[in-house]
Amino acid sequence: MTRCSAIISNELGVLQTTNSGSSCVEGPTDVTFLKNLSITLNQHDANLPNLSIDYRIATLPLGVQLIQWVDNHYLRNLGLPEIHIYDRDTAVPPKYQTAVNTVNARNENLGCTYTKRELENYIHPDAVVEYLVSKSCLETMMTFHKSYVLL
Repeated sequence: MTRCSAIISNELGVLQTTNSGSSCVEGPTDVTFLKNLSITLNQHDANLPNLSIDYRIATLPLGVQLIQWVDNHYLRNLGLPEIHIYDRDTAVPPKYQTAVNTVNARNENLGCTYTKRELENYIHPDAVVEYLVSKSCLETMMTFHKSYVLL
């Protein structure tokens, strides 16, 4: 905790927990995916955070300004650990590898890219089918797909 934030926390009577941090991702769909994934994981293991209700961890979509966020280290003054998780996309090396290296050079921070193209690629195909069946969409999609292929 920085000296300034310690003074403010003391004056407001707010205690900062050491279990706080931020996860930085590329866009809003990554935030939604991580929150939904954390709900499922938390249901199976209550020790894992549910990011939709656990406000000790802020999940930030850095968007097109991602490089500026990393280069300027805008979150530095919070004094909290940062985890940066970026899509690999199709570039070799990954598009944001330099940003990941920068984050990893900082103490108590972690940067990484997925081994798959993007976060959503980690959804198991059976989970997609199960969801579509539960929404009665699978039959409609299969019919559409067959007619599309025939055209």
